Order: sequence, then structure tokens, then C-alpha cells
Amino acid sequence: MEIKRFEAGQLLSNGYVVYDHEGGDCWLIDTGYEPDNFIGFVKEKKLNALGIIFTHHHYDHITAGPKVAEALNCDMYIEKRDFERAEKTLKDGAARLKAFNAGDEFKAGDIRLVSLLTPGHTKGGVCLIDEGNKLAFTGDTVFAVEIGITNLDDGSPEEMAQSCVYIRDNFADDITIYPGHGPSATMKEVKENNPEFKDALEYAKR
Repeated sequence: MEIKRFEAGQLLSNGYVVYDHEGGDCWLIDTGYEPDNFIGFVKEKKLNALGIIFTHHHYDHITAGPKVAEALNCDMYIEKRDFERAEKTLKDGAARLKAFNAGDEFKAGDIRLVSLLTPGHTKGGVCLIDEGNKLAFTGDTVFAVEIGITNLDDGSPEEMAQSCVYIRDNFADDITIYPGHGPSATMKEVKENNPEFKDALEYAKR
């Protein structure tokens, strides 16, 4: 599996292209800013875009989606609980937006991304985990040394705490996370070095 990361925008949001090999199928994740980066890379590598997956509805992760989807002739996918908010943000650009259910899988060659509902930052926030390739795209749920904020309109500290418990219990230490902001990290590093993740686990005990 190959992963190309793009970091852009005032919030330094991460977007990704995930593919097996040059000339094969790919998925794009969180195309928030600078659509030409994604379009140019996919065309350079002669990839076939199967679609764009959004980990949640916030503008810094979805805004470039319509331009990328149009250029690459693919659809955009978001968990059903976040669909309406994403639709409002994208407005006329939402024609290619589709809702998926938590638990749905996105495959391309040896890639098998399973969507796991991890609310707290948003109601429909998801992580996309590929256990075979030992990685997960965690959006704005868990970062290397932080977790997502919960004080926006559909955030919840209680739900975030439970999502962190779920991640702790189900993501093996050798899983590498690729978050919506900041660098990648192994789950072992997150469990040992992320103070906000530790705080959320303590909060869940209350």
C-alpha cells in the first residue's frame, strides 16, 4: 500500500491518496483544500479514483471535494449522520455526495478500509481502519498527541471519551494512525504519549 499525504489550508488539514501501485485503483480521503494537488497526483500516477471518503463533515476536510470529484469522475462518501451538514457546506457541489453506513468497507486491490463510527468531534465522524495493512485514518478523532475538540455544534465529550475507549480496545499497538491534522503515529505511541487521549479514557470512567 502507498499513501500520499497533502497538508494544506489555515488549519493545516491532512488529505490522503491511498493506492496499491501506480496505474491501479485508489481512494482519496479528506480532500479539504487545494484540489489540484490531488488531481495532479492521481493523474501523474495514472490512478483510477474509486471515490473520496470524508471522515467527517467539517469544511477543512471536504471543501475541495466537488472539484476533485468532477475532475476525476468519482463520487464523494460520508457517514449518514454527517450527510446533511456536509450537504449544506458543499451546497451546489453536493451532487456527487453519497451517504454510507458505519461498517461499510472501501476496497481497492489489497486495501480494505473498514469504516468505524467514532463520534465526539461530530456525530458521524469515522475512522477508516485497514487491519491487514496495519493502519487507520482517524480524521479528527485522535491525533498523535491530541484528540478532536468537542465544543462545536454536534460534538460531545461523552461520545469522544467512549470513542477513545473503543480505539484503545480495538486498535492494536502496531497500527499506525494517519490523522486529519499533524503527523502519523503508532497506537503504542498514542497510548503512551497522548495526554488528551489519556484524559479522555479517565473521563469515560466517571
